Amino acid sequence: MNVKATEYQIHVAFAAWLRKHLFPGVLWWHTPNEGKRSRAESYRQHLLGLRPGVSDFCFIFDCGRSTNPYLLELKNHDNPLTEAQREFLRHARNAGASVAMVRSIEEAAKQILAWGLVSRGALAELPDPLAVSYKRKAPSIGRAKRNYAKPQGNKEQAHEC
Repeated sequence: MNVKATEYQIHVAFAAWLRKHLFPGVLWWHTPNEGKRSRAESYRQHLLGLRPGVSDFCFIFDCGRSTNPYLLELKNHDNPLTEAQREFLRHARNAGASVAMVRSIEEAAKQILAWGLVSRGALAELPDPLAVSYKRKAPSIGRAKRNYAKPQGNKEQAHEC
């Protein structure tokens, strides 16, 4: 039987790879737009400004000049772009963002490399989404804060603007 990774598994594995390989100083985040929500929770999120179609991953790097974001929509092999995602990518591109839609961790890593956010050597360490451990228990708040404050990427690497 050929088991395929879910989009969630792909995102978690890719995020783990990003934590290890992005150049220092690259600010990034994942936008959790996916998933089922109750009507009440959907309404609360709407009031807070949640926008359908926002790209999965956003990257910003400050080179001492005005920079536009890099937006990456990472779909699994089966899921098509929604109309909201197409519209968001179109608007973001028109506003000056660099945007891409990819269908695998390999394609995502190559795009991140093309944007200059990782070194070529990072491509040799791509994770298998089916092999990544998914902890069911969240870390304590103190531990989560310590992990958040850690610098990203390899300190020996340097990003060229």
